Amino acid sequence: AITNFLTKAKPIPANLRRLMRTIPEFAVRSGTTTRELALHVLQTSKNVINCRFHNEKHNLKSDVDGPTSGKYSIVGISFTQGFKKIEDGVLTCGCDIDTGLLEFLWWKTWMVRSGNPAVQEPETMKGDVLDPRHRAFFIQAFAKATLLSLNDLYSGLDDTFGTATYIRRVALLQAGRLVGMANMLLGPQGEQLVIAKEMDVASEPADMAMM
Repeated sequence: AITNFLTKAKPIPANLRRLMRTIPEFAVRSGTTTRELALHVLQTSKNVINCRFHNEKHNLKSDVDGPTSGKYSIVGISFTQGFKKIEDGVLTCGCDIDTGLLEFLWWKTWMVRSGNPAVQEPETMKGDVLDPRHRAFFIQAFAKATLLSLNDLYSGLDDTFGTATYIRRVALLQAGRLVGMANMLLGPQGEQLVIAKEMDVASEPADMAMM
């Protein structure tokens, strides 16, 4: 179904899309390949495209960013539901598209391991949903720490998330930006840094190499 959507623009049945957005380990490619595919998967049978939080909490009435009588001015929801359109970079629920899609990619791929050696198996996020405010902190911290964007993380049709070629491409993007930032800080009179050769990350586990 995913291949047909990517190559022939054939819609994925609504029941499969629901499984893709409710079970993290089911069809992981649905969240890691292209933004068009991820948006299609998040689209409900009612043609609503919400982030995962608002798909799960669709009846919840919440504040949006701005002066409110509540505790926070920034709640992680940019606009009132339906106020903006997809073409404006905003989901139906009012959250930024890139915010919703990056959280969806994380949810499809993230796994956690226990510090207890007796617990060997890693675990997915399962049904966990990040609330919009905490999600905003994670996303902005991720961008500052890694210098990577959502588009950098999509594998595209010619690769697959987590492969050696994918990890190498993303690592080199990140390294190039880090070197560029370091050179800016060093200034024109400083000794400029360069990337001497491609890093060999093929032997690294995908989840470790991406951290």
